[in-house]
Amino acid sequence: MELKVDIYNINYEKAPEIIARSKSLNDYSLFVHTVKMGVQSGRTFDEAVEDAVVYCIRNNIMKEFLELHGSEVRNMLLSEWSMDEALEAAKEEGMEEAFADGVEYGLEQGMELGVAQGETAEREKNIRALRRKLSAEDIAETLEVPLEYVLKVMNHEAACTMQVREPDMEYVAVKKQ
Repeated sequence: MELKVDIYNINYEKAPEIIARSKSLNDYSLFVHTVKMGVQSGRTFDEAVEDAVVYCIRNNIMKEFLELHGSEVRNMLLSEWSMDEALEAAKEEGMEEAFADGVEYGLEQGMELGVAQGETAEREKNIRALRRKLSAEDIAETLEVPLEYVLKVMNHEAACTMQVREPDMEYVAVKKQ
């Protein structure tokens, strides 16, 4: 899946044609601009935020929202949450998700390998047991494995294992270490 996103600068002085399309966007941009102007005039950030909330309520800029949620806005803006901290938190979250995905994938692969090894061991056991009663050709036909593999297992006893190569189901006898 691919996601394309257009990013717009909604700073009050930088994008008048964009923010003019929406009163909410215009009001928000003006609120942020008012905070920035307060800081630039020498007010502390805390004072600039408080002044901007009061100014906007008095001038009907996000008035209803600020009257209902003004304290939340103050708390959010006054908390020490920087872009770097947000990026670090997102990075950590991504790493945790990737690790969990990796563990899950590793477990799945391990289970599949374990099943395949178990099937190979069982197949070799069956070949050794049947070799006393059936010919190599009959064993290969009965177990639906290549004759070459049956012969190698019979000749090497337990010295071989079988690997299955997907998708054509090619059987290969491999000498055990």
